[in-house]
Amino acid sequence: MSRQKQQWYVWMPTLLAGYKGSAAAFAAYSISIFFILRAAGRFMGAWLLESFYWTKVLALFSGVILICFIGTVIGGPGAALYLLPASGLFMSVIIPASIPRELAVSRNRSMAPWLE
Repeated sequence: MSRQKQQWYVWMPTLLAGYKGSAAAFAAYSISIFFILRAAGRFMGAWLLESFYWTKVLALFSGVILICFIGTVIGGPGAALYLLPASGLFMSVIIPASIPRELAVSRNRSMAPWLE
């Protein structure tokens, strides 16, 4: 996952570098906004994961991230300006919630019989 994150930080500023729309100043802060929303999402995610079944939360947030990426592809830099930073809010829940479960499954194959 870290390699994918590194690629994310490289191409997002490159995509937004040529943006000349009405929110051009906002583009300069898009990476910072991504990280601020990602930090805020950790708190939101902790509450959601305690309040709801974790698989539903992860499925919902994965879907929202997908919508953000599809919106970026379809809408171009104008949409990416808002959708990519917003995706940080939802990504912040995926990584901390999925890694412990992946480790548990790798230690105990009976939790995931489809892997055998």
